[in-house]
Amino acid sequence: MNKEISISYNGQLIYIGKIENLPIKENVVIEQSILQFGDDEPCIIHRSYIIKKILINFIEEINHHIHGNKLILSNINKDIIDKLDLELCYNAELKIFN
Repeated sequence: MNKEISISYNGQLIYIGKIENLPIKENVVIEQSILQFGDDEPCIIHRSYIIKKILINFIEEINHHIHGNKLILSNINKDIIDKLDLELCYNAELKIFN
């Protein structure tokens, strides 16, 4: 998971950094914590597990659809994109650097 990426939309940079640092929506973390652990105030262990699981699914989806080092995010599962706490990312372009 130690890859540097950028996400941009119409030339506007939305995110640059490591995949494992992508922001996940708080309501998604809480919903998943309730579903998996019955916990509506997730501790750091539950929170970390949920975020890591979401990011692993995101990486698997990227790896399944990417050709070269670029991918338009609308080509992957929208449910995964909707979990990211980033504006305008559904039709954005993702580039992988490492």
